[in-house]
Amino acid sequence: IPLCYKEEDLALTSEEAVEVERLKEKYKGKKIIFYSGRHARFKGVRYALRAIRPLNDVVFLIGRVGPRRRMLEKQIALFKNAESLGLLDRSQYRVCMHAADIFIFPSITKNESFGVTLLEAMALGKPCVTFNIPGSGVNYVSLNNITGLECDNRSVIELRKAISKLKDDSELRKKFGNNGMIRAKELFSYKQFAASFNSLINEILNK
Repeated sequence: IPLCYKEEDLALTSEEAVEVERLKEKYKGKKIIFYSGRHARFKGVRYALRAIRPLNDVVFLIGRVGPRRRMLEKQIALFKNAESLGLLDRSQYRVCMHAADIFIFPSITKNESFGVTLLEAMALGKPCVTFNIPGSGVNYVSLNNITGLECDNRSVIELRKAISKLKDDSELRKKFGNNGMIRAKELFSYKQFAASFNSLINEILNK
């Protein structure tokens, strides 16, 4: 039974909705690429930074959870089109997720077993970009050419091509976003999680 998301956890307050529009206005003329997670090596943010570096019409917003990683903060500061948002609370996370045009999930090893932020992005209709990770559930959550684009592991060139393709094609972003919302609701909603869990319990009791 896969992990789940709750729709109410992603719903904006009226104040947050205003902040979403402010964020979009701040980066008007650029596509917002968003990532949020721990700054651990297996998260692969360094590959995303290198991929996005030559793209002048995007901004890469990087949120953080967990302990501060000073080295990565210093690296991010070297990039003109990337911005470290620091430690995000849940409200700030929702604002960034709603404002984003593309969600990037650049983890590179099966230390990344699933990716809850990935399915939350899909639930909000965000096209996703991931690496192929053998042994991980990441590529079960987001499907290549259905809910987003999947790249060869650690390939900066492929990652850049995938981001470029999505940023320049609004119809493709919309298509992947719609597919993602459907997949998230059918497989990863809390309602589906509860139904699957109850079904499993009943199956065990009947045996």
